[in-house]
Amino acid sequence: PSARAAFAKDGFINKSMDVLTEVYINSLLSAPATHMVNVVGNSAFMATKIVETGLAGGIGKIRSMITGNQDRARFGEAMAQINGIKDGFVDALVLSGKTLWTEMPSDMVSKIDTRTRRAIGTTGDIGEIYNQFRGGNYMAGVVNTIGVSYRLPGRALLAEDEFFKGVGYRMALHQEVHVAKSRVYDEAIAAGKTAQEAMSVAAAERARLLADPPLGMVQTAQDAAREMTFQKSFEPGSALAGAQAFLSHPVAKLFVPFFKTPTNIAVAVLERTPLALFGAETRAALARGGRDADMALARIATGSMVMGAFAMYASGTEDDKIIIMGMGPSDPAARDAMARKKILPYSVNHKNDDGTYTSMSFARAEPFSALLAMAADYAYYARYEKDQGVLEDLSMAAVASLENYM
Repeated sequence: PSARAAFAKDGFINKSMDVLTEVYINSLLSAPATHMVNVVGNSAFMATKIVETGLAGGIGKIRSMITGNQDRARFGEAMAQINGIKDGFVDALVLSGKTLWTEMPSDMVSKIDTRTRRAIGTTGDIGEIYNQFRGGNYMAGVVNTIGVSYRLPGRALLAEDEFFKGVGYRMALHQEVHVAKSRVYDEAIAAGKTAQEAMSVAAAERARLLADPPLGMVQTAQDAAREMTFQKSFEPGSALAGAQAFLSHPVAKLFVPFFKTPTNIAVAVLERTPLALFGAETRAALARGGRDADMALARIATGSMVMGAFAMYASGTEDDKIIIMGMGPSDPAARDAMARKKILPYSVNHKNDDGTYTSMSFARAEPFSALLAMAADYAYYARYEKDQGVLEDLSMAAVASLENYM
């Protein structure tokens, strides 16, 4: 009896904590601006991927001309990604609508990394709840309806991400198919076929792979789709996987509501800075050479160009008509003075006639926003510095400001 009592008590406490966590997490997601930011961030990352792929094609072409190595990224991959967006748009809408109806993501992966997927009720499927009421199971229907109402913000987030995962899957699949198609074309040319014959063989291979993609290609596309929405899973047994498991506890959620998504954002940002050259994955890609190296260099080049251009604009003008602000000063009095002028952290600020500023935040549209934040912080500290050595040190240390932004 004592064991049963302890089990019942433990089960009740755990269940109550999961319910409170579910309500708390969904309350954090309830603002419409949060969902606008999610859509803008996913869209920005999608556009970034296309730009990087095009740049990788240029890098690969130059490198192959020098080295003769034909294992390279191709500009056509970027066009294939764009075709994938068009091809996957309807499928993505269907996936999103299905998730909105059933409350279940297609791959069981989401940004809501709690230890239980559903704490209030047993289902979020509207059809199942309707059948419960229709079959006279009113208590279950009421409880599940309450659960659905509390989880509406999370439900909307799931549906948004399912749309982008659907589009991202098609983007990645078309890209992989284009790589395979290009390889077949090169092999046909090497075998002595004419350009027209090689194009015909390559087109047939493209049609075959799109109609029935092999399992490895499907898995690659699925991984890319999760990466597109910052839902990439951590390696089992890794420190990050252990931290995610620990931080999924309801008590930990009070202090760290979200872990996987911000961590994936940080990784995506660091891959687009010069600091990536010290990372194991980037070093391995560069060591392998070929297409992997082209893609790694393109990520670093894209991020560095964005940071450099924004840092130049963030340096400001003599009359301070436009101020681009990162974290801003650490001194409380200085921060109060900025607040009185309505200059906000991580924002573009336009000076009004009365001396105050109109502020527009650039935060949370990842991964660009984090790059802009680092560039703005660098410009803030480098604006009046003349010593070239100090400026070089500041540029190398700019990545450290990512911690403040995160």
